[in-house]
Amino acid sequence: MALKLVVSKEEYDGLDEAVKKLYVEKDGEFTLDAEVEDVSGLKSALDKERSNVKKLKTDLQATVEKFKDIDPEKARGRYVNQPEKIFSRCGVNGPETRTVRTMIEALAESLPD
Repeated sequence: MALKLVVSKEEYDGLDEAVKKLYVEKDGEFTLDAEVEDVSGLKSALDKERSNVKKLKTDLQATVEKFKDIDPEKARGRYVNQPEKIFSRCGVNGPETRTVRTMIEALAESLPD
């Protein structure tokens, strides 16, 4: 039988006499007379982390929902073709556009799938 750390007066009255000797009365309750480490800091840290995880799951779900209709290949193609569209609208075409285009293509290839 596991012993409770704190028991009420009613619970204490129902205990065997040998077990009653293990408790001391304190503030109207009976506390197990034992050395116990204070774990309140650990409990509050755990509660904080659980709260963070819950928030992150909610944020992740909202982000997934926001981008669920986007095709990654189409999005990647937009990044690669965007400079060409800008250059053609501005009437610019030359060696500098090829350099920029090459840099952007290399960047697009390095994006995760």
